[in-house]
Amino acid sequence: MSPSAKESAPSPIYQGKYCKLLPLSLDDALLYEHWLSNESFQAYHPLLKRVCPTLRSIHLHILNVQAEHSKIREVVIWHQSAEVPIGLVSLSAIDEMNGKAELSVAVIRFLGSRCMWEAVHACITLSFEHLRLYKLIFHVNPRNLSLCKLLLRNGFTQEGLLQKEIEVEPGRRIDLVRFALFRATYRDTPLMTALQRIVPISI
Repeated sequence: MSPSAKESAPSPIYQGKYCKLLPLSLDDALLYEHWLSNESFQAYHPLLKRVCPTLRSIHLHILNVQAEHSKIREVVIWHQSAEVPIGLVSLSAIDEMNGKAELSVAVIRFLGSRCMWEAVHACITLSFEHLRLYKLIFHVNPRNLSLCKLLLRNGFTQEGLLQKEIEVEPGRRIDLVRFALFRATYRDTPLMTALQRIVPISI
């Protein structure tokens, strides 16, 4: 990122030891287009590639995120020392009345790094402590058995199997497993206990 770009960049919503979280902006459109072509990114939101097939449609998506702040929030994860973007986090389907939202994370670079884990830690904590959500929802492809087992081991509640929940391409639908994390108990889960030890944050 050039010095002039840094000056015009939006203020971080979180800045820690290993990562900073910047609101998604139109300057991220080319990055978004590049990441959408990455197979590992597609699980982030399976429908995004269909919704955003062109750079213009990506611009419209970003403008919609900015305009619908009460319903969807999307941030870019920046690696502090490398000064490069490594992924995205979104909070979507925000239901303020019922205090719930869906959290999705996509990391393209530095997977498994402290930067990634600090970003996850910060986003979960911000959702519960600043937005005062009651519940965070996570949708996982049931074929991803390792992730399903990881969530169960780390204190997430499996709420059920959503059959043929989304159409990932014309004529092909997939199931999703729904997991939840609750504000009342999230701090005591194995995941958050480990994150506070490995990448402690103060929010």
